[in-house]
Amino acid sequence: MKRTGSKVGQFVGSVMTTGGSVIAVTLLVSTIALSVLVGAVFSLKAGVITGVVLLLLSSPVLLSWGVIPLVLGWVMLRGSKNLKREAIRDRFLQLVKAKKGRLTAMEFSRVAELELTVARSYLDRWARECHADFDVTEAGEIQYLFLESQNMLTGGGQPFELFEQMKEKVSLP
Repeated sequence: MKRTGSKVGQFVGSVMTTGGSVIAVTLLVSTIALSVLVGAVFSLKAGVITGVVLLLLSSPVLLSWGVIPLVLGWVMLRGSKNLKREAIRDRFLQLVKAKKGRLTAMEFSRVAELELTVARSYLDRWARECHADFDVTEAGEIQYLFLESQNMLTGGGQPFELFEQMKEKVSLP
């Protein structure tokens, strides 16, 4: 759900920031151009007055169709980026739980729908944060071991009793 929300937010945010900035720039450039033209034809004073009047008249449009969509689009893009990172972290935690703390970069890449190099960078960072160990599989792949000391994630009276603590440990990049 977070991944879908991220993609929708990214699309809508991009449209809003693009549309808002185009409208804002168009209004400002046309106001300046018309003011310069009036100033060149009549006088500098007439050009300045024309510019001020046009800015005052176009300010509601500039704000409602330019600045506000631009700001809201930026906020949506920022929020979609955060949602995407949360979705990646959630998929990581689900995979850690499903694989009992043992996973490879290829597995994480496939589950999180990331390029292998990006998946590996996430895993390397989280391995440092969680003090994970490493092992080499028979196929020669590096396996990340998010087991904590004394098998705390997979052992004990309740399986994954420290899973929630690990969730707090794994930060968003």
